Amino acid sequence: MKKAPKTSSRLSEPVTLRGTADSSQKQEKLARVAEATVRHLAIHGVESLTFAKIARVAQVSRPWLYLYVGKSREALVDFAMSHVGTFYASLDHHREVKTRRDWLASQREGFKTLLDYAKELPWAAQIYFRYKGTPTDIGRKIEHLETRYVENRVKELRVCFPELDDKSAKAAAELLMTSKLAFAHRWSADRLWGRMSKDEFAALLAKALSLF
Repeated sequence: MKKAPKTSSRLSEPVTLRGTADSSQKQEKLARVAEATVRHLAIHGVESLTFAKIARVAQVSRPWLYLYVGKSREALVDFAMSHVGTFYASLDHHREVKTRRDWLASQREGFKTLLDYAKELPWAAQIYFRYKGTPTDIGRKIEHLETRYVENRVKELRVCFPELDDKSAKAAAELLMTSKLAFAHRWSADRLWGRMSKDEFAALLAKALSLF
């Protein structure tokens, strides 16, 4: 009998999104499961989450869920949060920067990617603002992501803005993270892509970042 693949609780290993080059029928199903779970968590919370509800919405069978996701509600939440990890991972860019100009350009480029994910996963930001700071597994995972993001940005800021000490760089990194998530949430929740282009919206963040 084929063994079910292990699910990872690390949010740095997101589920493949629909429409990507390596998508397949299985990946399509996994994406539907993750998105259905994320939406349920954002609207109804963890308590009412069941495999039957997710299977129905995602149009898969419960045995299929047990095989590829796991048999516990915790496994289902972990799986969904891996999908949300795609959204949060887009906060991190992977371009080495050494000057202020390069840093600002990199932030603007990364922000446009974040807007794409905010549109693709409109419930991700809602989960962030609903569970941030809560004594739950999701809240703790969000805290882990925030810590990792801030640590990476502090290193960059200290290189590109040498006048900042560690305390100031950390405060700037936390402000940057909160601002980008708030911008992305508005882009998604208010459907601003219907009123302005992604470049125009990213320019708003760039204007704010010019204060650095």
